[in-house]
Amino acid sequence: MSKYPKSINKELVNPDPSKEARGVISYLADTYGKGILSGQHEAEFPYRPELDRILEVTGKLPAIRSMDFLNYSSAMSWPDDVTERAMDWYLNKGGLVTICWHWYSPMGGKPVTKSFYTSQTDFDIRRLLNKGTPEHAAAMKDMEIVGRELARLRDAGVPVLWRPFHEADGAWFWWGAHGPGPCKDLYRLMYERFTYEFKLNNLIWVWTFAFNELNTDWYPGHDCVDIIGIDKYFPAGDYNPNKEGFEALLSFGGDIKLIAMTENGPIPDPDLLIGEEAKWLWFCPWFGDFVTDGKCNTPDHLYKVYNHPYVITLDKLPDLKSYE
Repeated sequence: MSKYPKSINKELVNPDPSKEARGVISYLADTYGKGILSGQHEAEFPYRPELDRILEVTGKLPAIRSMDFLNYSSAMSWPDDVTERAMDWYLNKGGLVTICWHWYSPMGGKPVTKSFYTSQTDFDIRRLLNKGTPEHAAAMKDMEIVGRELARLRDAGVPVLWRPFHEADGAWFWWGAHGPGPCKDLYRLMYERFTYEFKLNNLIWVWTFAFNELNTDWYPGHDCVDIIGIDKYFPAGDYNPNKEGFEALLSFGGDIKLIAMTENGPIPDPDLLIGEEAKWLWFCPWFGDFVTDGKCNTPDHLYKVYNHPYVITLDKLPDLKSYE
């Protein structure tokens, strides 16, 4: 088996993608298999030590800045500056942006809890899918809140690696609590609304599985997903390249889709990535202790990763705004 596709379709699932989104997918396809993009998720406002820690230890910054629309919903009503940070990172720093959404349940969440977790809400995705229900109305309101922020990024010319409904197959989030059917219907509802109603042509759609053992019943379809990935956490200090997960994705859709390590704890050792030919497009540790405690990713390991010739850091990116 080829360890990565010899050629990748650079067409996006959006029928009329923005120039900036086309440039990003072209760069990603051209880079795929030749190096791994460094990424880092950061904590929400106001405390974000992750990028500072990486710069202090390595002298470098990640190519991809990962953020979360966690606070953008009716349940929270406390939008922070994710949109502004994304604009600055792409427009002023020249970096790539990925955004996920830990969507607090639009209704039915236990007070003062993280109601994106199934255990913390009685919100039923099946009722959301029925027009005319309070659940549907509440969910559409939340989609409008996030859609407006993504539209601000579109209008500023910022492309986004958009990663909704992550880890649905784990069922620990409400969007996965009632099986693959309702989850796929909700994903497609969002895709149709964001693409055709909100005209969000700056989005590159990313789907992430929760396990190496892919349950493809959850997959929304190649026609509405641009990049596929796995969120995989090994124990602290285990810099496994997760060849098993890479090859599972490669067998599933790697002939036409780019493959990313969309979340991780320890960063895979670049030498092992090369040696085992696990040619992930990017890695992206979660926030907090995963990069700051000195144990999950030791300072020596961080320095090695960020100064390795196989790893693409912020300073190695081309001018994405003019990439053909």
